Amino acid sequence: MLDRALLSRDGIDLVSEEILYDNEEDYLARPHVQELKKLGIRYRTGALLDKDNPYRARFSLAMTEERGPFVETEVALLKDLLPHLAKALELSRSVSLGLSARETLLTVLDQLTVGICLLDGEGNLIVSNEEFDRQRDKYNAFHIDARGRLSLNEYADRRKFARLLSDALNHGRYGARPRKEAVVFESSDLSGSLCIEIVPLDRSRASGTAPIGGALVISRDTEMQISIDLDLVRNVFELTGAEASIVEQVCEGLTNSEIAQRRERSVETINSQLKTIFNKTRAINRTQLVRLLCNFSLPSAILTR
Repeated sequence: MLDRALLSRDGIDLVSEEILYDNEEDYLARPHVQELKKLGIRYRTGALLDKDNPYRARFSLAMTEERGPFVETEVALLKDLLPHLAKALELSRSVSLGLSARETLLTVLDQLTVGICLLDGEGNLIVSNEEFDRQRDKYNAFHIDARGRLSLNEYADRRKFARLLSDALNHGRYGARPRKEAVVFESSDLSGSLCIEIVPLDRSRASGTAPIGGALVISRDTEMQISIDLDLVRNVFELTGAEASIVEQVCEGLTNSEIAQRRERSVETINSQLKTIFNKTRAINRTQLVRLLCNFSLPSAILTR
């Protein structure tokens, strides 16, 4: 009854409990009212701050017998304040949901064995996962300037990265297309390479959403051993046990001859089995197969146990 009364009014309005009863004496004798009185609550008034979802933002006030019900001047003041309160709650709810979603996203990204970072439309670093941070520490290759823009330390690498980023941020304009390239870093104490791919964050043609802007940087440390989830690969592509074993050995970097020697099979047999694997995975060659399998890497949390 109270909800019907609140929904029937325009705007946000306070409605007292008086609409709940025709006889005050009978109302006060109700068990739930008696329980409230034990807590010192005698008068109640309520409002709906979101009438599109009356169960999400319900506002109520309770007063003691000594305090008494709200007078007209207090009700008028609250009517002016409640719309602002409703807006504040809606904003805080959106922020809370956003923070929760961000925390969930970071938790998932931190399980990946590739470095991931998100850049805005100006190339500023917004967020990165643990693997990307590890690569920054290991290679000392990435640089963040005073404005927060991500670049590379070495001049030649910086120009290459800037070109890749420009192509991604201008995807679809002037013939620009996102690309991936291997960037090699060398120092006195280490040498290695990162394969960097920059993906534009554009609108989805299927959904028709507005452009997001910015880009996703995916960085793979080529010195890290590829540890794929064989069970998942086998189930997804319906591989046999022998085919799954060959896939693992391909990821180790073994040639067909080396695989044949380890498995005590002829090279022709391995070639035939690889051709079947290519058909099942729709990979054209070993390079494409390995790149596909990288998407089935074991989470870093498992690799470090």
